[in-house]
Amino acid sequence: MKVKWKNLKDYESYILHVKYTDLSNKKYLVNNIIPEKYNNSFGIKLKRKHPFTLIEKKQEYEQDRFRLIRSNTNKTQFLLQIDKTTYNKIKNIKVFGKLPKKIQNIILVDSFMMKSLPINLKNTPITLYNQNIGCSDKYAIIKNKKLFLLFGDSAYTTHIFTGEGLNIPFIFLKNIIEKYVLNLSSQNKLKILKSYNARLKNIFQNRIQYKVFLRYIPHNFIRKICSNLKMEDLINFSRDELHFRYDEFIPKIQKKYKKIPISIIKNEICFILRDKILKYYTYKLNK
Repeated sequence: MKVKWKNLKDYESYILHVKYTDLSNKKYLVNNIIPEKYNNSFGIKLKRKHPFTLIEKKQEYEQDRFRLIRSNTNKTQFLLQIDKTTYNKIKNIKVFGKLPKKIQNIILVDSFMMKSLPINLKNTPITLYNQNIGCSDKYAIIKNKKLFLLFGDSAYTTHIFTGEGLNIPFIFLKNIIEKYVLNLSSQNKLKILKSYNARLKNIFQNRIQYKVFLRYIPHNFIRKICSNLKMEDLINFSRDELHFRYDEFIPKIQKKYKKIPISIIKNEICFILRDKILKYYTYKLNK
């Protein structure tokens, strides 16, 4: 199936990936049985343990700036969004201890926020990579009377933090199979072709692209907004509008990591709340 690929213009994501030893995993993770609603999503009964660990309680803070992926072992994967300038400065660095102190502090702040306790970071390997967000010009074709459908990364690439790439089309595919596969006439093939192309195009434009531009706003833009905010305003906003208790978090991290400047803690809170700050203050300015 020949298709043309199109990346979102002027958008590229840069990720710093660290896999470290975490003292907190056993305390905060539990291996749950797959809930019944997931068992029945595809009409399949799954009698096994869930392959991923689930955190016991709802997260207290946003993870759009970073992603923390725990495991049943003592290892945790930490992914941090960085800008292109930072990526170019550190792309040849191989271990955590060689990173600029500011970036080391950012990772400590974000991991502590999620109650993660990394140890032995100095010689921990790091990985850096960039990722484009894009899509195919079509998602389904009929060739030689055969119907071909694209899904997952063949159809479009999503931001790694969303975890949606392979999952989005599956429920839709299930509906197609149930409705048409037993009677795959020429007429039904055309219905699937039109429906599948329209549905996936809509998903990309109104879900994937939306999240990319709203949730992953350029770093320089966020810095400009945050430079005009006082810590007190940021804490009040997060508590009153979002019910995040950064007023409780800040004293705890200052006690744990005494050498981390308050300016780094403030900037990280801004980055984490990026889209919410933008929407809230845009609204306030227009009142």
